[in-house]
Amino acid sequence: MASMKKELIDLSKGSFLFLFLLGLIVILVELFGRSFFNSVPVLVESFVLQFGNFSILAYVGLFIISGIFLFPTQPLMLASGAVFGFGFGLLWVFIAVIVGSTINFYLARKFRVRFFKSKNSHKSITVINHWGEHHGFSLILLIRLLGIYFNLISYASGLTKVKYRPYLLATVIGFLPYMLLYVYAGQLLITDLSLSFIYLILIFRVIVFIIFIIAYKYIRRNLFSSVRSNR
Repeated sequence: MASMKKELIDLSKGSFLFLFLLGLIVILVELFGRSFFNSVPVLVESFVLQFGNFSILAYVGLFIISGIFLFPTQPLMLASGAVFGFGFGLLWVFIAVIVGSTINFYLARKFRVRFFKSKNSHKSITVINHWGEHHGFSLILLIRLLGIYFNLISYASGLTKVKYRPYLLATVIGFLPYMLLYVYAGQLLITDLSLSFIYLILIFRVIVFIIFIIAYKYIRRNLFSSVRSNR
């Protein structure tokens, strides 16, 4: 009972923090949104286009390398729409996401830190490994739909027992809405990016967060009992 109460308190703190950050983002968007969403893709565009016929390879390579070093994906997706248009921009982002998330996944799996291996007996890590092994698709899909820390999640997934195929499928399905939104927003940069479109992205994140809270309660209720039954 006490542990359940503690989980609810932690969840409430997380919800409050999310709403606080969301409000902060809205304020920052009002102050700096238009200049930010116009300046970053221009910098990427100037870098990519200097490669001429190899601009596509330069973009995909930049996306992958920046992902290895945990650079945010959103500015690069915006840049793809601004440079290549919606159709081809989405295609190159799609390819870059698949290749980049695969590289990060296998880097973490191959060069797994011994610390994680030595801590496998820890309750939380045992639960994560169990859920990743048996319910990897659902777990990764849920996290990808939140649209946060894309590259970090790719690394973290490689440290668990989740299998590659469900990981990649969940990554593509869960992150596809963000690819569509940001590439389309990048295309609008050529003409005029309305701040209302940025708010659309924020609203989508709020909806997904609510779904995440509901799913979180379900998972927490069934996860530990599932681990105990398999011991």
